Amino acid sequence: MKKYVYLFELDSVRKTDLEVIEGQRALYEEIVGNGNTVVLTYNQLVDSRAFFSLLEDEKYFDNFVSLFEKDSIKISQYDDVRTISQYLLNALSGERDFIFSGWPLKSNQKRLMALIRRSLTYSDLTEISDYIDRKRSVDELKDLFIEVNNNILDSNKTERSVEECISILINLRCLLKTILRLSFIHTIYISPKSEDEYNMSLPKYLHNALCMNDPYNENLWNKAKSILLSFEKDNKYISIFNFSKSIGSFDRSDYHHALKELYEKTNSEADKLGFQYAEAIVDLCYNYQLEYSIRNSSKHYDINEFSSNVSEQWESFSKDFFSRLNKTWSFDSKNLDNRYLLDETCKLNKFMFSDKIIKKELPDFSFAVRVSDYSNNNSNSVLEYKDNICRYEFRFNNQVKQHKKAIYNNIWKKILIFVIPSIVIACLLEFALQALQTITDTSIENIFPLIYEYYGKARSFVETIVFLIIAEFSTWGLSKLVSFYAKKRFDKDVELLSLSEAIINFRRLVSDQELMRHHKVNSYTNMWHSDSLEKYNRGDRIDFVKTSAIKKYMKLQNNHASLFVESDLYKIEDIKPQATNIKTKLNKIIRLEELFGSHYGVVYQSKYNTLVVDPIINDENIETIGEYKTYERVIPSGSDGTIIVTRHNDKFVLLEQFRHAPRKIQYSFPRGFNENNLSKIDNVICELNDELKATLISEPVFIGSINPDSGLTGSSAAVYLAEIDCYELTNAEGILNVIEVTDAEFNQLINDNRNNINNYFDDGFTLAAYSLYINHML
Repeated sequence: MKKYVYLFELDSVRKTDLEVIEGQRALYEEIVGNGNTVVLTYNQLVDSRAFFSLLEDEKYFDNFVSLFEKDSIKISQYDDVRTISQYLLNALSGERDFIFSGWPLKSNQKRLMALIRRSLTYSDLTEISDYIDRKRSVDELKDLFIEVNNNILDSNKTERSVEECISILINLRCLLKTILRLSFIHTIYISPKSEDEYNMSLPKYLHNALCMNDPYNENLWNKAKSILLSFEKDNKYISIFNFSKSIGSFDRSDYHHALKELYEKTNSEADKLGFQYAEAIVDLCYNYQLEYSIRNSSKHYDINEFSSNVSEQWESFSKDFFSRLNKTWSFDSKNLDNRYLLDETCKLNKFMFSDKIIKKELPDFSFAVRVSDYSNNNSNSVLEYKDNICRYEFRFNNQVKQHKKAIYNNIWKKILIFVIPSIVIACLLEFALQALQTITDTSIENIFPLIYEYYGKARSFVETIVFLIIAEFSTWGLSKLVSFYAKKRFDKDVELLSLSEAIINFRRLVSDQELMRHHKVNSYTNMWHSDSLEKYNRGDRIDFVKTSAIKKYMKLQNNHASLFVESDLYKIEDIKPQATNIKTKLNKIIRLEELFGSHYGVVYQSKYNTLVVDPIINDENIETIGEYKTYERVIPSGSDGTIIVTRHNDKFVLLEQFRHAPRKIQYSFPRGFNENNLSKIDNVICELNDELKATLISEPVFIGSINPDSGLTGSSAAVYLAEIDCYELTNAEGILNVIEVTDAEFNQLINDNRNNINNYFDDGFTLAAYSLYINHML
């Protein structure tokens, strides 16, 4: 009888020594005291200082992996993330500012992140070992830790000692070693939840929490609540703090960044506690969201209370929420500055595992491994009640008693099956030897006369030694024979112990029973409505893993409807996250990628351009070609660009510019992308300043727009007429020279191009803009 349990105490942001010890004790207690299976999230495992630091100890490492093997610890899958490696590779993709709470690693240390990605992708720890073993130079080692801020190398922050760099890499290698080793245990994962009625996201939990009142810290609660609600009205943060609609990012890092940024703006030490309490609330809600995401986890509150929108009816949740919040806040309360509003750091704050005092505070996980074996945790059953999941507190005392009873029974079963037979065989052997001695009238003294001539007083001792040697080899040989016969005849593993092993195991089994008998359960409980039930979730299967390009494409399709206008000629498949039959569609797309080497989605993106390959619905030859065809296009990453028909003293101003794409020199009007999403007028001013440092006489006039290559690009460019007073050569963006031409000279350049005299004047933007200019002047 066991439950799936998520432990809030193992939250990755809890990383002081006392918090690490508390988390390890909670893990130990659930396994030893309650016989439950602890379910970790990916974040808890790979980004927790507790595991990150402790895994360096070989004994802890082996015990930790053993608990996974015995199903005492599992990992919850979610979305399309199947493995720990996949989760970590996504987190290290470099596409978001992920805060590594427990790692001595910052999100802007791109080279170090790339090294970790390679180690996981190729299951190879030799490269990171080369740095640890000093096979790389000091400069190469330190270059791993260089930081990049706004695409600029920040070399001032790479000055740390060689020993510190190597120490960080050693801990990283230990974590990677654990991840790779766990990858071979296919039974450690719990499949993700299938959709249910509540959809409890982090913003939803925050919304619900802020509807209640804190009975423990009213003043702090009101301050924190005011801070959090202020984000709902701030356009900069509305995407993640839109509580009322329960939408937005599920990444806690975004909330931490926002709270830290606002606190630094206020620069008020008096408000610091309020911001810290607000972060504690976010952390707690984040843990509730993670607990909810785990399929069939036993909770400390009644999830069905949320069917009501009246917060007064959330009785068990309210008691659990504020009890946990108060417990977390008051725990190590003198150390709040080391727990909240922290910056990312590349400093390794190792847990002092070697310190005798601290080590003594950590539980003995070798005992937890043995308890897992005794309690038959290899069973995959979860405590159910008529297709419902029970509360954590459901029949709690009875569960503890049953757990202890199961351990006692299994201990005595091991004694009777594995220990007693060897001892009985040894006793029978002793009787046989005595009988043989009586029959043959031969004593040990006659067999070893020389020994007794000199050591006659040691007669009994020698007889004992000889007997033990004979008994040990006899029971050892018999155990191997029994094991071999059982495996061959019945295909079963039968373990019979030798005499020495039986004695050692007997002592351990009796000792373990005494430890278990004196163990007092000390688990957090919330007995309010403890008999409530939650519907059993059958779970969902991860049939495929979406590529990064597909994920970006789904987001693009969901957020930019104008780029996906419907057409009967080229019908783009709808794969927005909420689209119908989304799994079937994605499965077909991924199948075609694997069959034909196609690439769908956002295959490349810079701050200027985005290369998209659309899945176009195929109505012909589906059996041989597939359900979709590829059709690529380039769209602007920012807003549409601008072209400026520039005039100075009644002459056109043209740039003589080397263009990279055709690898040639062209004459053209000033133009540029709008990667910063400026207004069209502001972008005109910006481009003229960047390329000519020009001074405008009057406001530019809009004269039309151009779609320069509709077969390839989805972008258009706004054309403006601008009169300038003065300018200068800047040599920016491949500009070699600036020329001025009259209207007649401009037409002559066009004629020269037509007669193949001057192939410098073939820029499509410039020719199209000139056409709009002529029409404007008519």
